[in-house]
Amino acid sequence: MLSCRLHFNETDIHLSYLPLAHVFEFIMQVGNIGAGASIGFHRGPAKCMLLDLKSLRPTIFPSVPRVYNRIYDSIRAKISLLPPKKQNLMNKAFAVKKAYLAHGRCTSKFWDKLVFRKFGGLVGLDRARVLVTGSAPITADVMDFLRIVFCCPVVEGYGQTENAAAATCTYPDDFSVGHIGGPIPCNEVKVVDCPELGWTHWDMASEAADGSGALTIEHPDKTPADFGSAEDYVAHVREWQAQKAAAGCFNYPRGELCYRGANIFPGYYKNPEKTADALKGDGWLHSGDTCAIEAHKGNRIKIVGRSKEQFKLSQGEYIVPTRCENAYTKNDLIETAFVHGDGTQSNVVGIFCPSLALEPSPFKTWATAKGFTGTDEELCTNEALRTALKAELGGTDAVRGLSSLEKVADFFLEHRVWAPAEDPEGVIITATFKLQRKKAQERYAPQIEAMYAGINAKGGAAVAKAAPAAAAGGTA
Repeated sequence: MLSCRLHFNETDIHLSYLPLAHVFEFIMQVGNIGAGASIGFHRGPAKCMLLDLKSLRPTIFPSVPRVYNRIYDSIRAKISLLPPKKQNLMNKAFAVKKAYLAHGRCTSKFWDKLVFRKFGGLVGLDRARVLVTGSAPITADVMDFLRIVFCCPVVEGYGQTENAAAATCTYPDDFSVGHIGGPIPCNEVKVVDCPELGWTHWDMASEAADGSGALTIEHPDKTPADFGSAEDYVAHVREWQAQKAAAGCFNYPRGELCYRGANIFPGYYKNPEKTADALKGDGWLHSGDTCAIEAHKGNRIKIVGRSKEQFKLSQGEYIVPTRCENAYTKNDLIETAFVHGDGTQSNVVGIFCPSLALEPSPFKTWATAKGFTGTDEELCTNEALRTALKAELGGTDAVRGLSSLEKVADFFLEHRVWAPAEDPEGVIITATFKLQRKKAQERYAPQIEAMYAGINAKGGAAVAKAAPAAAAGGTA
């Protein structure tokens, strides 16, 4: 993957900020050292990340959506302070380069020199030749923004420790969004049916005639239980697929993503039970992530969410919490978010950490403009502020794009930072910027219970009370 997609060379400079024991950082170290590249090391505190970027000015920058969102918010905030004429110029430059992306280009000699190179210098990415993102989904608008502003490709990878960091990766010259590319040369991939979600590898789909790209997904009309043998079922489904294909449908396999190859680990140390759960049949590693293989777009893979993190509400609808969290953290007032729900409730609730640790703090600036003052804790417990914040968040495009069930019915504001070095009660956000849901759920159980009690008292539990038997979804 490193040689085929990133092409390390002796002029490269890499900013190392992940723990050296992290498999992705280990791979980056090996690739850079093997090519004779330079490596600079991050000082430690999360708030120093942008300062270190400006000091080092790396040429390759692997990071996670949480950091890229912070860069996105920082630059957008600076653009909003420009005079109207300069903002109009920025909008025109963005529109031109957005059109270039559709034709496989991320550079423009005129607009890059006039506008965008200056923004690269503001965050230390003016020398970047490729950015790498992984660990969590990144939104399409942030991906396009990075390519336009920093005038370089953004590669999205997917994998886990058990397969030496990477299983799939996009190509640098692929400027489409919303997918993780295809398997790297040493991997095979497949999808395994998820009956609880109604997803199968036999699924077919068709695109809407209005050109919107919306899909209508169809499942086989019968199940294996309707046939005397597996062979008869397969024969029937293949005939059904042929009929659908003749009607203009295409293959759209959905299920849990699995992969195997030379980079798959042999097992967990002295833990045969966990090994057997991860490696099932002929060395296939079960990722725990649900995906769709988009046959109509070159068989690229689209990650939907963690199968173990998705939960069902009392209405029977499945919710992908990362989609909700990404929508709320797109607003620079919210640094991190945890969205929770379970099968006994008809709503989701959230634990939000405002952007209090940043200097200057977008949250404090917004609160002051709204007439709210006080300590961090006083601001987060101010009911009038919470009401104003709910309206502010609900008005953003990202949150408006959520369904009514994906929007939080209530939220709790946490004034303490979740960063590993500053979290006194145990790590909620790991050193690799991953949210540990179980720990978040355990710590905030009283607040979650109180929020649901308040929602139910106002009549929000009518559906849940009417359908107690649908509580099989679990928690996020």
